Amino acid sequence: MQKAWILNNEDTWHGFSHIEDDYVMLDPIKITIQTPGLKGDGTYKKEGIPAAIVTDYLIKQGVVVEKTDTYSFLLLHSFGTTEGKHGDLLAGLLAFKRDYDNNTLLMELFLDVVKNNPRFEGKGLYDLCHEMNEFYKKTDFLHTMQDAFDILPKQVMTPAEAYEKVVHRDIEYVYLDDMMGRIPAVMVVPYPPGIPVIMGGEKLDKEAQPIFKYLQLLQTYENTFKGYEKDIHGVERDVVDGKIKYKTYCIKK
Repeated sequence: MQKAWILNNEDTWHGFSHIEDDYVMLDPIKITIQTPGLKGDGTYKKEGIPAAIVTDYLIKQGVVVEKTDTYSFLLLHSFGTTEGKHGDLLAGLLAFKRDYDNNTLLMELFLDVVKNNPRFEGKGLYDLCHEMNEFYKKTDFLHTMQDAFDILPKQVMTPAEAYEKVVHRDIEYVYLDDMMGRIPAVMVVPYPPGIPVIMGGEKLDKEAQPIFKYLQLLQTYENTFKGYEKDIHGVERDVVDGKIKYKTYCIKK
């Protein structure tokens, strides 16, 4: 029954206000689960549960998660998905709610998180969710990300020309803190959403400041919540004086 999967203008949850009839249909093999944290208008709620913590919990329960966003995560549902796997997912979500409500100690749930972030010793699952959610709110994480993707950086050379520089080793690693005014030789793609914020050959100048700000925010996030690193294609990491530092290939000056 395709009717169950078709998006229409009457529904406000999807955020698309100008959809032609029978034009967009959801993929029925994909399940997106939203976690608390955002209101319908895109503003933050007082309390929230970041999706990364939920998916980390589910993975430890044996549930395979395809992609994780700030307040949602994606699961694949195919003909090979059994009723038993449905039960595992529901059991994992119910177990998370129980441990969240009880503020179960992180030492019992995420030992690695406590080892990487000693300040969480003696704290529980609710405490971790609350602190990460407060970070998102105070830094306006989602709008900072949106601003970065609204920018089209100045193209100095084509991606193909930038790749030629890579082939001929006319490149050098540059730390993020020193990248203003530089030309990345490779595209930088944060996941999610899996869209480049900058392509090889584009310049990270003052006009592209929102991109620089977003990458700095991601770097700060990873240093604040070690163990919850983002997947960013084109970026490598060094640990300098105990701090994670982003670096990427740039065209040599």
